[in-house]
Amino acid sequence: MKNIKHWHVKLYQRTQNSILSMGTAVPERLLHEGYSSDKITLPHRDGHINFLTDPCGVEEKIVRADAVDSIVCTPVYEGDDEMDLNPPRAEMLEYVKTAIGEGYQPEHEAAVSDLTVIDGLNDGDLNREFGKCWQWHNMGGGYFAEEKAAVRQKSFETASRPLIQWLAENVHPHHSVIVTSTHAELLMGEIVLSTDEYLKD
Repeated sequence: MKNIKHWHVKLYQRTQNSILSMGTAVPERLLHEGYSSDKITLPHRDGHINFLTDPCGVEEKIVRADAVDSIVCTPVYEGDDEMDLNPPRAEMLEYVKTAIGEGYQPEHEAAVSDLTVIDGLNDGDLNREFGKCWQWHNMGGGYFAEEKAAVRQKSFETASRPLIQWLAENVHPHHSVIVTSTHAELLMGEIVLSTDEYLKD
């Protein structure tokens, strides 16, 4: 029996305006993708989902469970010369090659000038390269990085303006707010001192 090396995790969310009807699947979109040493199940709505951004890495990502409607975990096995790749090898090759064309710097540097290097990778190396490439894309890499940053900036501005307006209309200018993904805290500064005389070059 094969041993499971890790799990390939995909988090899905039902698309907006989807109508649930008898015998009809509700459309879902992929929210996040990553890896885990254990199979992940959907926790309570106020919980969190933790997974790795790279199958061989240590960087962890945390997602609020209330944003996720379903989780698909696919096992990746060890012990064989050929791994059960997900997505399939051909899709991984195309994904990595396209990313290299968009500026991704592969772990196998020779592939920058010779894409056939990617074709020659064994399944384990390709899976690792794909994971690093996926992480690069997820962090905003690629031709559309500037557009992604602009969309994020606009989204942040749209979310921030109502709170700024509330502060302006309800409290005095010495108040400030600290907002995280789980709470918001209203603070008031009573005494303030600003100086840069202790900073070292």
